[in-house]
Amino acid sequence: MGIEKLSYSALREIIDNRVPLGCFYAYYGGVFVAVDNQTGEAWTECFNSLDSCKKWLAGEFEVGDK
Repeated sequence: MGIEKLSYSALREIIDNRVPLGCFYAYYGGVFVAVDNQTGEAWTECFNSLDSCKKWLAGEFEVGDK
């Protein structure tokens, strides 16, 4: 399953409705908003860089890891 770039309004729909499943991000308000909805729980985090955003969505680190 890949990481898909969406508009912020489409990302909000996923957060609100928990479908479709997958990993998504949008650039909004000067940050990258990432949504991991692989399990239908719409885990959401904000990042200052696209690289960090994609790495989190790929499961390379957890927010709060040192």
